[in-house]
Amino acid sequence: MTLYKSTNGGTTWSAVTGGPVGYYPNHGQIGQDGNLYITYGNGIGPDDMSAGQVWKYSVSANTWQNISPPFGNYAQVTLDPFNSAHAFYTTGATVWTSSNLTAADSGQATNWTIGANGIELSAPHLLVSPTSGPPLISGLGDICGFVHTSLTTSPTPMANPLCQQGTGLDYAKSSPTKIVRVGTNLPGGAAVFGAVSANSGTSWTAFTSQGGSSQGGGTVAISADGANIVWAPWDVAPVLSTNNGASWTSTGLPLSSKMQMVADSFNSNLMYAYDANAGTVYASSNKGVNWYTAATGLPQNGNLSTPFGIQGDLWLSTSSGLYRSTSSGSSWTKLTTVASAIATGFGKAATGTSYPAIYMSGMINGVQGLYRSTDTGTSWTQINDSAHQYGGIGYVTGDPKTFGTVYIGATQGLGRGIIVGTSSN
Repeated sequence: MTLYKSTNGGTTWSAVTGGPVGYYPNHGQIGQDGNLYITYGNGIGPDDMSAGQVWKYSVSANTWQNISPPFGNYAQVTLDPFNSAHAFYTTGATVWTSSNLTAADSGQATNWTIGANGIELSAPHLLVSPTSGPPLISGLGDICGFVHTSLTTSPTPMANPLCQQGTGLDYAKSSPTKIVRVGTNLPGGAAVFGAVSANSGTSWTAFTSQGGSSQGGGTVAISADGANIVWAPWDVAPVLSTNNGASWTSTGLPLSSKMQMVADSFNSNLMYAYDANAGTVYASSNKGVNWYTAATGLPQNGNLSTPFGIQGDLWLSTSSGLYRSTSSGSSWTKLTTVASAIATGFGKAATGTSYPAIYMSGMINGVQGLYRSTDTGTSWTQINDSAHQYGGIGYVTGDPKTFGTVYIGATQGLGRGIIVGTSSN
């Protein structure tokens, strides 16, 4: 686990002595001063690293100096090619920068500050835009989620309970000020995995019972009238609460690591579940108390969504295409216009139309992108371009209050933050 050099154009190589012990060299660059700046980690990276260092190697003097920033678990480092004193160091949380890197030449300390203004590293997992109240509510990895009362100022994280990952989020379509969320608890914290808000997320009341789950997470849905909540934790078969999480009963649905719970957006009695492991859709006509198998043999690993204000209307985004049911999931039709779909969301209808605008991340005519349809999926318009793929758009929803406004997030695991797009046509 060392650095090698060649002095004959790569014909032969020899180890460079004196470097750090117990670390793998990852990335290096020779600065204008002739010194090699190189990062080391205790794994080959990126996900298996838990410690690292940054070193400066004088090629001419064959000497080493540890110039590591004060903290951070992941090392990749870049030098400014026009300024030897300027360097950037990235971690899984932010970007650090130094403007006096050459101070190390005289044995002085280097100073590092956060230089990530304008660079968003959060990873959204959930995006919900209610029909009234705040423009957006989000669920994110590591930092739980936010109620975005403004799209131009930084929001305050959700509290009571705080959570690590936000994994499930829904609002009551006929009573949109009522919101439910689930996720994972912070390490070392109390095992409380969900909460309900009656005031558009201004305050939250934590579940007092966890439905028998010790892991939490999973997905959640609330009936259109806000009376019943169905939750599919990662480690427990889906459960039902009629008292805002104070107690739970079994739904009879099977345990699945990829069970998606969805509520009908018009009829309070109708609720749905999609087992993405099996390609099966279940439905309930009594607010989640009893369930029946609505359809089998659907594509696996898809994403189920429903537009606001329409009864029995379901959309399934899959790698093999976009499917629609207008019969509460009992029969499905594949759209001929879409080759593959990652996620589908809905926003305010265009002027002169009644059906919500559809926003879809997927492939049409061999082009991967973000598309909008104002005619129920008959035709599509791409609203991004090849220079703005954002690392792959994995989450999308429209704004039901403003036509042309759409919210997107990158594919899970990519920290691009939440991106807002607007268009008047």
